Parts: sequence; structure tokens; C-alpha cells
Amino acid sequence: MQGVINICKAWSLIFWQKDWRSICEYITRADLENRRSSDPKQEEVVTTFTRYSRKVTYMFCALSFATAFVVIFQPAFKYLLSPKYRENTKNGTEDYMEVVSSWVPFDKHKMPGYFFACVIQAFGTLFACAWITSYDMIALSVMIFIRLELESLRIDCSKVFDGGDGDIILDRIRRCHRRHVELVRCCRLYDSCTSPILMLYTFICTIMLCATAHQINMETNKSQQMMTLIYLIFGISQLFLYCWHSNDVYYASMALASGPYESNWWSQTISNQKNIYILVGQLSKVIVFTAGPFTNLTVATFINILKGAYSYYTLL
Repeated sequence: MQGVINICKAWSLIFWQKDWRSICEYITRADLENRRSSDPKQEEVVTTFTRYSRKVTYMFCALSFATAFVVIFQPAFKYLLSPKYRENTKNGTEDYMEVVSSWVPFDKHKMPGYFFACVIQAFGTLFACAWITSYDMIALSVMIFIRLELESLRIDCSKVFDGGDGDIILDRIRRCHRRHVELVRCCRLYDSCTSPILMLYTFICTIMLCATAHQINMETNKSQQMMTLIYLIFGISQLFLYCWHSNDVYYASMALASGPYESNWWSQTISNQKNIYILVGQLSKVIVFTAGPFTNLTVATFINILKGAYSYYTLL
């Protein structure tokens, strides 16, 4: 099941490479504009979210490769920790445990064929881990940047009337309006790229979590239970990160419309107040990421997936 998700993620990057490039180009351009700001509050926000993005991506990368290494060294752990398994493999009543199930053009049930098969399977596991980690870190980083852009845009909207004449104020309002239009366009493009993958992931993840929990319950070997538990934690954390950051963007976009009302709009002319009203109408567009046409990607969705997986687990 995890392999199906990995393949779909890799192919989606190839098929929609033009859209992903457009998203990355927009983020680069918007990030440079934010970093050129001389506002201390803006600089603090950018620094905070940059550090947060690094923490999330580094921790997720570490968890992904830790899971991969557990999968790779699982046969070695079983051989060292299970005397019965060692005895069965020596007398030929039980085959050697593979890293992953695969076909090789030689006998993998005996040495040295088994060793070379494990090397090939370990390489494939690391390669798959590398591309799934790359995809997830890019997707999560985009979500975090969108959250940063929403916070930055709210700060700019609250300062549209801080000094300057009518033309400068109008330019600030136009700039805030343009930034939000570009942000909404980027979010829709991003959602079109990730929504089919996340829809597939929510379906498969429910079954995968249920099956993994059932396997932990049925397994009698403590080391095997621990390894399966690490895999279960990886699956839950992967889904949680998507739902959490999507939920964060959703509520930040809902609060964005209050940004212009945090300025001294009441002291402005009727013309400027009308412009602010138009800006608020644009900022009222809620940004929400989806998992296909079925559900929005929020923390509530994550909880429902866990409930569904637990229901299937109790049925088993």
C-alpha cells in the first residue's frame, strides 16, 4: 500500500511538473519580497516561520529514514534476537526473511544470493524513502509558506494607512489585493496537484493503519512488534502533518479579513473606506485544501480517519 502511494507521488511530480515549477517560482518571488521588507514585525514573522519549517522538515526527514533503516535491518534483528528463527533457517525449514518482497534473477533463498537480494532491496527501500520524503517536505514547506504569506499579508493590511498621502495609500491597498489574488491562484494550483494524491492517501492510510495495528496485536515477537509500531507512528505522523498544516492555513485565511479593520480605517475618507471594503471582500475568500472531492483536509478529517481505522481494527 505504501508502495502504491510512493509511485503515485513520483508520477504526479512528473505529470504536473509545469504546475509545481509555477508554484515554486511564485514562492521564490513572494519570499524575496517579504525578506526585502524593512518592517521589524515582518522580519520576525519570516524568521519564526523559517525556523519552524526547518524543524518540521528535518524531523520528518529523520523519522522517514529511521523507518527505512528499521525496515532494512529488520531481517538482521530477527536473526539475532530469535534463536528459533536461526535454527529453522539453518536446517532449511524456514526461508530467510526479506527486506521487502521482490523478484531477483537468482536463488534468493540461499547464500550468497540472499545477501545480494537484501542489498538490492535495501537500495530500493532507501530510494523510495528518498522520493517520498522529498515530495512530502516540498508539500509541507509550501503549506508553511502559505501560512507565512497569510500572516505577512495581514500585517501589511493593518498598516495601509500608516503615513503617506492618498496615492501611496491606494498603492498599498492595490498591492495587498494583488498579493492575495496571486496567493489564492497559487493555492488552487497547489491543491489541484496534491488533492488526488491525498485522496488516495486517506483511503489507503485508513486500511494501512488498521492492518498495521492488527499486525502488532497478532505478532508474538517483541522486536517485530516494536518495528511495526515504528512504521505505524510514521504513517500516523505523515497524515497528521498534512492535516495539521492544512487546518492552520484554513483558520489563518478565515482570520485574514480582519486585517484591514486592525488599521485606523475609521479616520479615512469615504473613498478609502470603500476601497477597504473591496479589499475585505477579496480577503474573505477562504483557502482550504482538499483530499479529492470528498473532504477538506483538516484536523477533524484526521480524527475521522483514525476513528475509521480503529473501527476496522475492532472488527478484525
